[in-house]
Amino acid sequence: MLPILLGTVICAAMGSGALDHQRSADRDTVRYWDLPTGSHLAYVRISASRTASLPPVLYLHGGPGAYEVASVSEYRPLAERWARLGFDVYLYDQVGSGRSGRLHDPVQYTVARHVADLEAIRVTLGAQRLILIGESWGAALGAQYMARYPDRVARAVFVSPGAIDLSGSVHSPTPRFDEEMLAWVRTHRSTEEYRRCQIVDALMARDIHRAYERVGDATLDALFDAWVTEAILGRTVHDSSLVRGARMAGMGWWVWTVTNWDQRAHAPPIRSALHGYSGPVLVLHGTSDYLPDSLAIEYATIFQRARLVQVPQAGHLLWVDQPEVFAREIGRFLAQEAGAT
Repeated sequence: MLPILLGTVICAAMGSGALDHQRSADRDTVRYWDLPTGSHLAYVRISASRTASLPPVLYLHGGPGAYEVASVSEYRPLAERWARLGFDVYLYDQVGSGRSGRLHDPVQYTVARHVADLEAIRVTLGAQRLILIGESWGAALGAQYMARYPDRVARAVFVSPGAIDLSGSVHSPTPRFDEEMLAWVRTHRSTEEYRRCQIVDALMARDIHRAYERVGDATLDALFDAWVTEAILGRTVHDSSLVRGARMAGMGWWVWTVTNWDQRAHAPPIRSALHGYSGPVLVLHGTSDYLPDSLAIEYATIFQRARLVQVPQAGHLLWVDQPEVFAREIGRFLAQEAGAT
């Protein structure tokens, strides 16, 4: 059983491999935000093809710990369709993943930190309101932001959404190594790698900072890439041939582990706050998604003006299985905002 928010931990490198994605990102202008929160975030902007006073669109990737900047070639055709409506579209790697900076203190990988980064991005862009497209964990992040800043979101799209609220569901007083990943390392990797993972797991229970000093980002990010590539990718799509040969290169293990735990242990309940949001909401869910449709249904019922679209022959990575449906539905939804301006 996949962790509930693994989701678009895999919202990333499809196609011909990591090296091609590196070159693809370099063809675009990769820029960086140095935010007042202390986060150093990589992003790519797909500029609007016509002048319009419209809120910027921010795509919130999954995970936590996935990435977008190195996969911009896959997103660009979709984002360009939205840019033609007059929207600036921003793809960015959340702190701790992709080309964005890692934190020296893993305890700071919290839901509140991600929300603060998103608000700092809004301020940096000088935008009164944002349009959010959140996928898997990115949907949960978007919901957290909307609960805190409802007047700063013009409308929102939730794609293959992860759980809207996990508060109080923590099973451990400290972060722990994912059991499925640990089992995969034991079976498919070296004895030394498995021993390192055991050390991290044991140390996190006593002193997470010592665990991070002992086994840091480079080692665990590379192992995370391998696990997702070899054990998880095929489960995220309806048609597994679409991800055959794909390789991940940029996953963030520490942000994934600690943020997932923090969402359960510390993030406040938000359902009641979201009931008050009155903006338009679109929910997209593939009928072959490994996450239950009850999660998407909750998003569709908790918001006053939500519409749920169930997409046949689509898994968790809906935009990989059904890119035309994905782009069209979101394009129609965004066009309503463009037409109202």
